[in-house]
Amino acid sequence: DVIVKREAELEAAKSEAGRLEALLAGATAAMAEMTGEVADGKAALDDARAQLSDALQTLERERAEGREQMGAVDATNGALAAARGEIQEVNEEILSANKKIEEGDAALEVARADADGLRRALEEAD
Repeated sequence: DVIVKREAELEAAKSEAGRLEALLAGATAAMAEMTGEVADGKAALDDARAQLSDALQTLERERAEGREQMGAVDATNGALAAARGEIQEVNEEILSANKKIEEGDAALEVARADADGLRRALEEAD
């Protein structure tokens, strides 16, 4: 009776050991799968970090180019302002020259009128 009981207990223990081995195998397989998923996730994270690093480098390069372009724009604006100043000076010189020409024309008209008056006086004197 004791032997049969022990054999039954032994069979129950073997059955439990088999069930535990199956659970362990399942857990081991699940851990292996999770380890693979973690490795995949780590690889994806490393990939994303590399892409972010590349994007940041591109952004820094574009910022530097933008600063260079802004410097060129500022230099161009400065040159344009200087050119406007020179144009204004030339315009003022032209206006001054035009005024002098008008004054010269007026003086010439007076001189012509005087010359005409002298010519008439000479003609009358002859």
